[in-house]
Amino acid sequence: SAGVIALAREHAHRSLLGNHEFRLLNYRRTGDPTHLKKSDYDTLKQLSAKDWAYLSAMSLTYHLPEMSTVLVHAGFLPGAPWRSQPARVVTRIQVVGPDGEPHKRVDFPDQPHWSERWAGPPFVIYGHTPRRDPAVAKTSLGIDTSCVQGGALTACVLPGRTLVQVPERDVAPAVERVDADLGRAADDRGSERPLRPGRLAPAGGEQVPDEHAGPRPAVLVRGDQR
Repeated sequence: SAGVIALAREHAHRSLLGNHEFRLLNYRRTGDPTHLKKSDYDTLKQLSAKDWAYLSAMSLTYHLPEMSTVLVHAGFLPGAPWRSQPARVVTRIQVVGPDGEPHKRVDFPDQPHWSERWAGPPFVIYGHTPRRDPAVAKTSLGIDTSCVQGGALTACVLPGRTLVQVPERDVAPAVERVDADLGRAADDRGSERPLRPGRLAPAGGEQVPDEHAGPRPAVLVRGDQR
């Protein structure tokens, strides 16, 4: 939603392109509404020129070579060079289908998740495939823990791969406040009001083994789009 984008613009160090942003940008480029969701129409009315510029500037991946780690929204197709994989793959992949191509989990529920076939390097931290708990594996870490469905918002703090979580009940009010604010301002593009949503403080922590812990901190937060 526009509220999530506003929060990211104010708080995020770096944002990566996901399937929701990819869908909105494709619509803006082509005018074809085929793949839009019902909620997208409200979002489209609320987005400002600065929001569109922010979306357009999003990278597909973020490489941390000193940690042999790559951050990505959804994942990679195993067996292909990760650097050259297109947006339609890295923002959407969940499972590898019988045809060897990327697909949604719902379309091929019995097929392996891409991470099960990812041999690495690099180590991949990803979202997009919602689960109850973080998916910790030797060569990857999935941190989409179904915040939109009532789970937690999970972050991985680097170096060290410490996991921190915020319950959905603490996340939703901040997003809803910003969404309401933007909704009231949707027809008034002349005023660029500063948005001051509450900061989301993580609590608790779980350590995931990290062979490349180093001195430079970086933070990845995976938040389901609302």
